[in-house]
Amino acid sequence: MLAMVMQACGGSESKTVDGTVDGYVLDLNTPDFAALQQPGGAVKVTANGEKLLVIRLDASTCMAVSAVCTHAGCDLGVPASGVITCRCHGSRFDTSGHVLKGPATEDLAQVPTVLDGNRLTLKV
Repeated sequence: MLAMVMQACGGSESKTVDGTVDGYVLDLNTPDFAALQQPGGAVKVTANGEKLLVIRLDASTCMAVSAVCTHAGCDLGVPASGVITCRCHGSRFDTSGHVLKGPATEDLAQVPTVLDGNRLTLKV
């Protein structure tokens, strides 16, 4: 079992999901991950010890990127208007993890995902 930590704008709560041979599965039908049912929705999770930001890009695509800024290791916020912002020093990234504005110079690490209906697998 894997402890998943989901952080919303106002707080956080712990969630547990089962790991499989293929990765870690998020059931988008559950209230904990319902934000991922709509394009633009995002949740923060910890999977296999890695802090991740999982984002629904469109009807058939999700993206998972590191939720830790490459500049100084600060936690990133969820995207607003398609931009992920570091709360510490103001670095900005697009939803694919590419640097839009420094001081960060390195893109966020990406984690492969597989979306099958309302089942999202993180390949961590």
